[in-house]
Amino acid sequence: MSSREITIAGFLVLGAVMVTLVAASWTGRLPRVGEVVDLLGARRSGRVLVVLAWWWLGWHFLVRTS
Repeated sequence: MSSREITIAGFLVLGAVMVTLVAASWTGRLPRVGEVVDLLGARRSGRVLVVLAWWWLGWHFLVRTS
């Protein structure tokens, strides 16, 4: 397998996991995304964690290299 095929397979797996988690939240087995965000936003450490996660995502997906 080439690295491109591995990357595509990884994104497909992540997509399937996301769909599974959303379906589980609809059935009530897991908290919904809004509830998790509310819980994280209730404490300062959670807000810092959210900012760091957004920073990491932005750095890895939005920064262009020449």
